[in-house]
Amino acid sequence: IDISFNVINNGDANAGSSYVYYYFKKDDPKYYTDTYMVDSDYVNSLTHGSISAESSSYTVPSNASPGTYFFYYWVDAGGAVDESDESNNKFYWTITVAAPAVPDLSIYSNTLSSSSAKPGETITAKSRVVNTGTGSSGSSYVGYYYSADGSCSAGSNQFLNDNSISSLASGAYSSEVSNSITIPVGATVGTRYICFIADYNGSITESNETNNTSAVSITVTDPLEPNDTYSQAYN
Repeated sequence: IDISFNVINNGDANAGSSYVYYYFKKDDPKYYTDTYMVDSDYVNSLTHGSISAESSSYTVPSNASPGTYFFYYWVDAGGAVDESDESNNKFYWTITVAAPAVPDLSIYSNTLSSSSAKPGETITAKSRVVNTGTGSSGSSYVGYYYSADGSCSAGSNQFLNDNSISSLASGAYSSEVSNSITIPVGATVGTRYICFIADYNGSITESNETNNTSAVSITVTDPLEPNDTYSQAYN
């Protein structure tokens, strides 16, 4: 924040040197205490009617929560100068601190090369990721998991493979990526699921960490029976 203003001596006499104090505080009322003081300016002596240009710069803390803040300034802070009017020395600006721009990754599309497979069979998973957040994301990974019941928690399902996803600007879609996945040998027959999880290893801080998963159902069929060869001798 860059602040600039003029201090004027409107009185009939000369003013000795003084200070301007600056304060930064969320919400009202005004607080002119050391707890919220962030800067100060020395003001030279001012003759009647003279002006002193003052300025300050302040960096809003990176951990400041979103909301309305007040940047106060107090002319002749502490009352070093005896004035004809002591009620016109305090002023403030309101400042809105916006929420930081944060990405939000989710699965945009996901397909399997086959709707059915046997235990131990390898198929191909394809996916695209979208960033619906307000900020850009760094590179990340989409993970593929086998799920017996469609619940897509990375910690409770069997990891199959992954793909890297390039950095995504706000509103951007990744290129389609694909990789081979193998149905676990111990998979039971029936309707099962392949889970697609954007940022499955949690490397990206997102505005919403609950919308990263999507599942595609797959029918696990009976495994191949071994081939038996019969021979019969004829006399």
